This record gives sequence, C-alpha cells and structure tokens, in this order.
Amino acid sequence: MPGMFLYLTLAACGCGVALLVWRYDLYEKEPWWMVLTTLALGAGASAGVGPIEDITLRSMRAASGIASRAAVAATHEEAAKLLGVMLIAVVFRRQFNDPLDGLVYGAYFGLGMAVEESLYYMRFAGPLWTLPAAEIVRLVGHPMLGGIAAFGLGLLPAKSRSWPLGVAGGLIAAIGLHFAWDVLADITAIAAPPLAWYTPAAVGLMLTGCGVFGMLVVTGARLSRQLRPEARGRLWAWPFRGGG
Repeated sequence: MPGMFLYLTLAACGCGVALLVWRYDLYEKEPWWMVLTTLALGAGASAGVGPIEDITLRSMRAASGIASRAAVAATHEEAAKLLGVMLIAVVFRRQFNDPLDGLVYGAYFGLGMAVEESLYYMRFAGPLWTLPAAEIVRLVGHPMLGGIAAFGLGLLPAKSRSWPLGVAGGLIAAIGLHFAWDVLADITAIAAPPLAWYTPAAVGLMLTGCGVFGMLVVTGARLSRQLRPEARGRLWAWPFRGGG
C-alpha cells in the first residue's frame, strides 16, 4: 500500500509539472500525442544515458570523484535533452513552429527523464508513504534544465540569426546549473555533521535556475508575439489558463 501511494504521488507531481509547462506554451498548444511522445522519448533517453555515463566514468577512471561524477551527469544528461529536442524539431517540423517550442519540448523531455529516474531510484528506497524531497526536486529540476538547454532551438522558427549562440548558451547554462546542483548534493550526502550553508546554497541555486527559466519564458513569449501579432495569450494569466 505505501508503494502504491508513493507512485500515485509521483504521478500527481509529474502531472502538475506537465500542466505548468503546458501553461507556458502560450500561443499554440502542442497536441496531446506530441506531449506523450516527448515524455516517452525523455524516459527512454534517461534509461539509455545512465549506462553511457557509467562507461564514461570507467574510461576516465574517476568514478569516485564528486566533481567527475557531476560533470559526466551534467554533460551527458543535458546534451541528451538538447539532442532529443533536435530530433523532435526535425521529425515533427510542422509542430515545432514557435519560439517557445524549444523551451516547452525541452521541459517535457526533461520531465520524462525525471519520472524514469525517480522510478529507478524509488525501487531501492523501501516502503515509504511520502515522496522523498529528492524526487520532488528532480521532477522540477529536470524540466527546468531541459527547457533552458533546448530554448535556443526555438529561435529557429523565429528566424533569428543568433540561434547558434542561443543553443550554445542554453546548453552551457543548463550544464553549469546541473553540475553545481550535483556537486552540492554529493558534498552534503557525505558531510557529517550537516553543513550549515547547504540550505541557503540549495535555495539560491534553485532560484537562479528558476530565474533563468523565467527570463527565457519572457523572451520566448515576446518572440512569439512578434511572430503571431494576432495571438492573445497572456504570460501573467492564471497559471493553468492562457487567457485572452
């Protein structure tokens, strides 16, 4: 029974994050089958990237180092999100037609990765009644970083000449945030007694990521309005309504 309740909680949290991402797709909502396809691709990528990370660490002979583990996880997982959204943009070109689509599809792809990763770790957690805080952070963090990593691809529908810089900048920012979070989490996991500065550092890092994500949402919304002057969606409407 605790396990069933835990998985239902995970599903509810995942749906909540998906609704928030759906809210940010202001001017042309993606069809449900594209959302499910992207989530499935993200989950598949998460299952596949783990063994690749292990191989990379073994080849580096650095599996025990905090910085090396964080660097491999950050580079591999954020690159997987970017490549996954690139694939979507090529295969489903008719759907990938808005400046916000890079961020939106990146966030959905990241959510798929987060759910698969959470299911993997929860198998070793034993019977629990509440969702561990780490899983909640994962369900928020992966979509946020996925949106940042893939945002630059949305500059292609906007016909912006700066899209290569946008792609590179988004990927670097996502990798940097991911690396910093993993290092912080690993240091805290082995620290005894608990580090006094962990909580403010973690909050500051999460707020930084949210700030970058929010800035990109505003930028993407502005580009979308330029591309579709007739669009009536409002960025600051009620979170689950794109109101006119």
